[in-house]
Amino acid sequence: MRDTLKRWATVGLGCSWLLTGCGGTTDTGHVVGSDGGHVDSGRVADSSPHADSEPSHLPTPTNHRPTATPCSNARPPGVNDDAGVPADAATSGVCTSDSECTAGTNGRCTPNRQIGPTCQYDQCATDSQCAKGDICECGATTSPGRLPNTCLSGNSCTVDSDCGVHGYCSPSYGTSCGAFGGVVGYFCHTGQDECTSDTQCTEGGAGYCAWQPATSNWTCFYSFCAG
Repeated sequence: MRDTLKRWATVGLGCSWLLTGCGGTTDTGHVVGSDGGHVDSGRVADSSPHADSEPSHLPTPTNHRPTATPCSNARPPGVNDDAGVPADAATSGVCTSDSECTAGTNGRCTPNRQIGPTCQYDQCATDSQCAKGDICECGATTSPGRLPNTCLSGNSCTVDSDCGVHGYCSPSYGTSCGAFGGVVGYFCHTGQDECTSDTQCTEGGAGYCAWQPATSNWTCFYSFCAG
């Protein structure tokens, strides 16, 4: 009987050091007990600059950037109803035809809500054609044609992995004009976000989820511009 108790004591001592062999396992910083319960032992520290980026209480963002995907080099026609106005390839002033837009890459006579059609040109097709840290933002499809690809600065990230493990890097509109002003930058999501997609912004009507520089998180906005 004494020998039996001694053997059980030896096994118990081994279990205190080898959880994985005696009813427990370690799972991303959580210890799983023999009864199936979890005891939170704290996450392993993430050394990335955005270690708190994963919004655990919110769904995956509708728009995010897993990889730096190149933009299209092809660009459909813009405004082509040349009314005989002399070409002015040296400027980006008001135009009437794509044929006037020869001062840059993929020049198109593109509608502008403030001053009328202007010559607009693709600045890039890949991030590498922009300054370090900038993103090549692909031009949105419009009627007619599409807007130019542009180098976008002021980003806190360029791809999801910049935001830590399971992080997300998403495009954001400005905080006052919404889609009217277009994307102003790409920013990491955080554990303090109030939203991850526009569909969550309904308390003040149909709003949009955007990066708030003042509080460094994503918040719902309901202010729009028109023109």
